[in-house]
Amino acid sequence: MNFNRGVGQYVRNRRGATAVLFALILVPLLLVVGLAVDLGMYQKQKMKVQHALDMASLAAARHLSKDLSADTADVQAIANAFFAAEIELENYVSMNDVSVERSGMRLNVGVDGTMPTSFMQLAGIDTMSLATTSEVVYGVPSMVEIALVLDTSTSMDQTDTGESLSRVESLKAAAKDMVTILFDPASSLNVEMAIVPFSNRVNIGTDQSGEAWLSVPADESEDRTDCYITPEWYEANCVRDSSTCSDDDVIGSCGTWNCTGVDTSTADRDCTTATTTRSWHGCVEPRSTANHLKDGLYVSEKIPGYLSTHERQCASPVLPLTDDVNDLNLTLTTMKVRSETYIPSGLIWGLRMLSKDAPFATDKSVSDFMDEGGVKSIILMSDGANTLAPDATGEIGDLDISSADPNTRAICQTIKDAGVEIYVVAYNIADVSTTTLLQDCASSESRFFSAGSADELKGVFESIAKQVVRDISIVG
Repeated sequence: MNFNRGVGQYVRNRRGATAVLFALILVPLLLVVGLAVDLGMYQKQKMKVQHALDMASLAAARHLSKDLSADTADVQAIANAFFAAEIELENYVSMNDVSVERSGMRLNVGVDGTMPTSFMQLAGIDTMSLATTSEVVYGVPSMVEIALVLDTSTSMDQTDTGESLSRVESLKAAAKDMVTILFDPASSLNVEMAIVPFSNRVNIGTDQSGEAWLSVPADESEDRTDCYITPEWYEANCVRDSSTCSDDDVIGSCGTWNCTGVDTSTADRDCTTATTTRSWHGCVEPRSTANHLKDGLYVSEKIPGYLSTHERQCASPVLPLTDDVNDLNLTLTTMKVRSETYIPSGLIWGLRMLSKDAPFATDKSVSDFMDEGGVKSIILMSDGANTLAPDATGEIGDLDISSADPNTRAICQTIKDAGVEIYVVAYNIADVSTTTLLQDCASSESRFFSAGSADELKGVFESIAKQVVRDISIVG
């Protein structure tokens, strides 16, 4: 065999194979490059559409601010005219007329259109949608109802490095500043505010006893004898071990007695017999899974009262909607930290504070309130993750908290679907997943705030107060 001839044939075969391989990868390579080109063009046109639609929305909102009785058809004509004047699209882009929907003081403006593709047609994608929306609030609201939903779990009792006040005291100061801004005597704005302190449960106040929507069990008493090994015996026979422990995600130091190899059966013990009584101090549990996150159906399932040995096992009492500044400041001043965190407990009661129906009925539904130029809002402040969750019956515990975050997302969506705005304040939260959860809860990006210090928290509450009483603005 001629070796050189064989090598030459092999080289020619390799060249042929390379050509075939290159041909095979050429099409997907062109698709990838083409995708980047088409997406770049799409993003450019999409930004133009969004900008033009925002300008059209503001123009329409300004018209409504001057004439709240303006016909929707006239408002839509104005929006279309401004959109056409602002838009600068290539001639190959096709856009439809701008649509306008009014809901209270909100103006929802949308437009649809398409842009043809170039390289993506190789993959069967001929056009890309340029559908865009813009939401605008306009005018100064005539009425405002706000529910402050405030995290008062144990973690709020800590004082952060560089701060002179604990988190809860900083919160009280910031919230009082908000009250001062919103209830300015010089303002013509009609404002009412409710306060919902929460931890794992909510305290609705013992004055609600007997309400049709509430089910309070009878007091429970138990005679119990408890025997404890005396501290003196432990000190004489065992060794003290130190360890870390946590309460509401706050790490601390704990100690346990190590009695390895020591017979404790003959240890000295102190025994006491006492009657323990569990009664209702105003605290309520969630309902069962079927109705846990609903505001309604109280005939079929009432809200269960929670029995405890003392009132310190529940958050401080709520304050229903009021315009009494003294009552608001007193409620804020007397708030105490309690137990661990379950955010949905606070949010569902925030919604109930603003609802037309029981438990705390207001004069108007959310939709009627908006139609008359009013705004209903929840302002949620939390400093950490959920650390507890209810079981299927509604009993709060820490054996399985996997439902806590999904429940938080669900109640946030329920509130937004009801037409209530949600402002969210994340206070000193480093955990990314918790921050994301709270961001998603807010009605829009412009309704989410993060504060890392007492001064920042004060500034955030001031910003929210001014944002609640706003002029024309684009939402999100």
